[in-house]
Amino acid sequence: SSVGLLVFRCIVMVLTAHVPIVLWIPCMAVAVFAMYTFIFCICDFSLWKAVYQCAIAFLLAEFAASFTWQLECYVMARITSNGAAYEADPYSFLYLFIMLILNLLIFLVTWHLRQYFRSGFVEYETTWQEMLSVVLVVLLTFIFSNISFFMPNTPFSGQLMPDIMVIRTIVDFAGISIVYAVEMQITNLRVESEIIRMESILKTQYDQYRTYQDSIDMINIKYHDLKHQIQGMKAEMDPEKRKEWIERLENEVADYRPEKETGNAVLDTIISGKTPIIRSMDIKFTCVVDGRLLEFMHVADICTRVGNALDNALEHVVTLRDPEKRIIHLTVSEQ
Repeated sequence: SSVGLLVFRCIVMVLTAHVPIVLWIPCMAVAVFAMYTFIFCICDFSLWKAVYQCAIAFLLAEFAASFTWQLECYVMARITSNGAAYEADPYSFLYLFIMLILNLLIFLVTWHLRQYFRSGFVEYETTWQEMLSVVLVVLLTFIFSNISFFMPNTPFSGQLMPDIMVIRTIVDFAGISIVYAVEMQITNLRVESEIIRMESILKTQYDQYRTYQDSIDMINIKYHDLKHQIQGMKAEMDPEKRKEWIERLENEVADYRPEKETGNAVLDTIISGKTPIIRSMDIKFTCVVDGRLLEFMHVADICTRVGNALDNALEHVVTLRDPEKRIIHLTVSEQ
């Protein structure tokens, strides 16, 4: 497929080498679309990421074309015997060889720089905002670098071909620098977001540890209470009082029974850890949860969102003086 696209692009470029200026933009659009189709079909990219990568590849191709043309003309004009201006023959072996070497050098350098700036960076899915920012930079760079071809009488245009190519090279290089700056900014923002995420996970884990420790302390207290009550039951000879004592113990133990499984192990752990604390504050807690609906969420997101929701509810309900109003109901359903 790569070879086929290369052949197709070469045929298109040869056939459209001398088209009128009015057809130049449509021909460029066809070339960009072919580049995008190749990236989207070959790489495992989403729509936004394919457009993002295509825009960067197109800008690099524009820069490579103008820069190699300048270097090739600069070198060949000085090695000609009569010092005359050099007119490139696009089908000569020397021209093709020089173009191949220069393009390889440019793309290897840019690839190495991109790998260096993004080393150790976890790839995330490209958002449409990131795609749009890069596309706008590339579009503006393309317009200003080629403005001399279709609007030669502006303050930003050149009249002679060498001047036009110098403007094109400088503008394309500036565009590449801006794109790299945008990518570095995106990387920094994602690193900061990851740090905040990790801090949130650590805080959630610490809060869970405190919750579990409080639950263990409560269970230890209840254990000692039950131990003394069992000893008292052994000494009690009246069957009626013993029966009443046993029913009271059953009611107390019922408050510490395991919760029903929700279908999500993480959610079960959070609810089990919070339930004893909630009941110790004389709060009625019920839940109707389909935990399977949360399988798409990351463990840290479940801990953060559900844990914070229960904590916020607990902080509010505990301030109510009327015990009948101290109710927390947790619902997870699909609508």
